[in-house]
Amino acid sequence: MKMSVPTAVRVGHSVTLSCDYDLEGAPLYSVRWYRDNDEFYRYVPKEAPPTRVFPLSGLHVDVSVSDEHRVTLLSVGKPMTGMFQCEVSADAPFFIPK
Repeated sequence: MKMSVPTAVRVGHSVTLSCDYDLEGAPLYSVRWYRDNDEFYRYVPKEAPPTRVFPLSGLHVDVSVSDEHRVTLLSVGKPMTGMFQCEVSADAPFFIPK
């Protein structure tokens, strides 16, 4: 997995955080984004809608351009400092008991 987060962003500008991964053929279950251990964005392809945003002070997600590989934050301000991370989970394989 490779995550791309800029080290600095101008106050008031937008920023896109990227999370590139290879599940080696396994289906995607979810991608979750965190700032300092607080989840602020989730993508689950089996849900309708697949995106979900959680309120977090100072964070404004542009859902129209965010997806399973990237999340765009609008009007970045000073309260945005922190450790950002993405968490990718593969869907569990489906087994039929015999």
